[in-house]
Amino acid sequence: MEGVPSPEAVLQALRQRKPLFLRFMPLITPTTDLDQLVQLYRAGIVRTEYGISAHLDPDLIDQLAYRGYFPMAIKLEQDEESRDVSEGQDGNDGAGKEEEQEKEPDQDGEQNGQGDQAREDKEGKHVSEQPQEQSPGTDNPSPQFSDATVSDSQEPTGIATTTQAQVRPQVHGALLTMLDFERCCHLHLKDFPASRSDLRNAKKFTVTTEGMFDTVFEACVAKHGENWLGYLRECYKELNKKPRPHTRFVAFGVYDAQGQLVAGDLGYTVGAIYTSLSGFHLVKNSGKVQLIALSRLLVKLGFAVWDLGMGLPYKLAMGAELVPRETFLSLVHQHRDSFIDFQCPVINARQLIDQVDKPSVS
Repeated sequence: MEGVPSPEAVLQALRQRKPLFLRFMPLITPTTDLDQLVQLYRAGIVRTEYGISAHLDPDLIDQLAYRGYFPMAIKLEQDEESRDVSEGQDGNDGAGKEEEQEKEPDQDGEQNGQGDQAREDKEGKHVSEQPQEQSPGTDNPSPQFSDATVSDSQEPTGIATTTQAQVRPQVHGALLTMLDFERCCHLHLKDFPASRSDLRNAKKFTVTTEGMFDTVFEACVAKHGENWLGYLRECYKELNKKPRPHTRFVAFGVYDAQGQLVAGDLGYTVGAIYTSLSGFHLVKNSGKVQLIALSRLLVKLGFAVWDLGMGLPYKLAMGAELVPRETFLSLVHQHRDSFIDFQCPVINARQLIDQVDKPSVS
């Protein structure tokens, strides 16, 4: 796929910049048995929440999301356009996070985004540190099974060394997968709270999903920086334009009375589960209206679960709950084979809310 670094280049960068990740995390390739890997997580044989992959591959992301993994990225390096990763230049060794702070409602009751900051907070706490998991009685704690792990002397199936293949420039990140110990989910969407002032404010905005993905994606990047989301730009946009069998990458936009995009949510659907990837808001009240209107759209379309990522106080105050990994995986299996078309024509936000809250009136 154009604009995506080769697996060979990413693997080389991983070995240079994040060798402990290859030791302590499962290395995932397109030939990895992902169902078997889930069982190793569930059994505690894989003792981290993370997995790593050199393949920035939309098809692999689709298969991962179908099994409950959250696909994001880890920062490796940002080379100049003419620089080869084999030069081993030093760069920012951070994990590609924006700010290590909780996104809670501000003084005006606004929500400062959804899944994006939550994931990066967790990444900042765990991924940017050296992994500490160690299995008793072994020098290599990574579980050994088909193509899921690699040592310094091994090559995973389908990946050549940098001497065997042309390395593309500009390796920015590798695919990082998360199978959280706890996932913050809203399971009772009809009970998502909305005050009278929220409903009055909703009249000032219109919402839609039509043609929103690229616009909301770039607005999220403009708000939060390139970070992990920017490293997956080509993959996510490809998944939006050409949906895979299991996932639909989508976006929800909020406009003010002047027709300016003032808030949005970027996410993906797996059956009857909607997962927030990132979000933004630019003006007062737009973020709260976005959350309420999106919750009503999910109810209207028949979604059962809103996956909000990491648990933060403002999410819990909205009725979300921390769901253990086992429970979350059960929810994934229960709802992942439904099909729901995530569509919303241009409509006033209050009107959308009333269609769910007051169906006899609307």
